[in-house]
Amino acid sequence: MPHYQIPDRLQGLQLSALSDAELPVSDPGFISFIEGNPAVEALPLAALTTISERILREEPILSLHYSAADGDPALLEALRVSLQQSYNIAASHDGLLITSGAQQAIDLSSGLLCQEGDVVFCEKPTYADALGTFRKHGLRPIPIAMEEDGLDIAELERALQRHAPRFLYLIPSFHNPTGRTLSLAKRQALMDVAQRYDLLILEDDPYGALRFAGEDIAPLKALDTMGNVLYIGSFSKVIAPGLRLGYLCGDPKLLGILAQMKQFDDLHSSNLVQRLAYHFLIDYDFAGHLQRLRQIYKHKCDLMLTALDRHLQGRLSFTRPEGGFFLWCELAPHIDVARFYERLSELKVAVAPGKVFLPDAEEEVRTFRLNFSAPSEAQIEEGIARIAEASRS
Repeated sequence: MPHYQIPDRLQGLQLSALSDAELPVSDPGFISFIEGNPAVEALPLAALTTISERILREEPILSLHYSAADGDPALLEALRVSLQQSYNIAASHDGLLITSGAQQAIDLSSGLLCQEGDVVFCEKPTYADALGTFRKHGLRPIPIAMEEDGLDIAELERALQRHAPRFLYLIPSFHNPTGRTLSLAKRQALMDVAQRYDLLILEDDPYGALRFAGEDIAPLKALDTMGNVLYIGSFSKVIAPGLRLGYLCGDPKLLGILAQMKQFDDLHSSNLVQRLAYHFLIDYDFAGHLQRLRQIYKHKCDLMLTALDRHLQGRLSFTRPEGGFFLWCELAPHIDVARFYERLSELKVAVAPGKVFLPDAEEEVRTFRLNFSAPSEAQIEEGIARIAEASRS
């Protein structure tokens, strides 16, 4: 048998700790709050069916042949118009690059900007699969604490005086996993810090269009006057995650190199999927579609918050998000964490434990993430009741 030399940084690398591969999802009595999926009722199935049939009938060669590494030109233009109208970003001097999901955007950026052993900053906690990407590249993520209104800017500046990170990765709007949103005042302060320390910010914004309460806050990219922000967007949460379609917006020279890297990685993102997204943007009422999604997620979030208020006062504190898919819970000090998770398993309910969102997965935490987008209304009601039962044990 040939001898394979696997780099040390990849030894023991596993699928995401949030994978449901080993969960008893086929059990009709099992309830999972782990997923980051959109609601089934939010998927625009009829529109996607119609568009797909039209593409294969009218654009078979265009959609099924090879394409440019940076993306379908028509989709890039439609996306630029949409971003300018919605967020006042993607100006004419910004580059755009279509990626195979936001995850590829994180991966490509990490591979280009960093070398093994480099430091990157992230929020504490942060998106679990971003941490996996950093580990894959042998990077050293240093977590910066979060407050109720987002990243602790004072702690960030203290950390910048000790380290020279290759970038700061963060999810400022409806953060995964906490559901928190970086306030406008902190966004302005962060951009000031970024300019003073020449800090590159990797802004991951998959949930920004899904605000269902409160006032809109501009993305960091909209406040970027010096080219400090590389903006990551995604169609996963606003159309469907199975499309595997995302994008990067930022310095065109940087995106040109990333496009070359992408070409050597997968040549280009699926042409068929890009044409589907293009027609969805220009031929359908995309604004109306987003409004429908916001109504769905507001209803489900309110349902979960009401159930938590009713069943878990005094045993659980939790965030109250204004958008997105998630809220963040912390068990009261008197609750035995190990027994709590043991009892959850017995009651056939699963949550995402807080430790998987930390660079140090061995750190003891009393937190967990709940997803309100994917479960049904009945599952939300019953699942929260089961969590309350587990907390009483």
